[in-house]
Amino acid sequence: SAGWRVPQSLVGHTDTVSALAVGPDGTVYTVSFDGEVRTWSGTDGACLRTLPGPNFNVLSLAVGGPIGTVYGGAADGGIGVWSGT
Repeated sequence: SAGWRVPQSLVGHTDTVSALAVGPDGTVYTVSFDGEVRTWSGTDGACLRTLPGPNFNVLSLAVGGPIGTVYGGAADGGIGVWSGT
């Protein structure tokens, strides 16, 4: 569509990115079937942190709380929680 462009790509995961969320401060959170949760700068796209992922496929992400708690909904019905990310 006219006017749309890709200003940057977030590169680092080695398998399918299954979900992403954006925090209130603009930080981007992604989870992948490579078993990692990553946080990214919403400004320049730099990877800020790589967190150990779950042992299950996360299909959705949400960010909430004052310290950026990340919640992931899993294919097996479980919910993963990462605090202080």
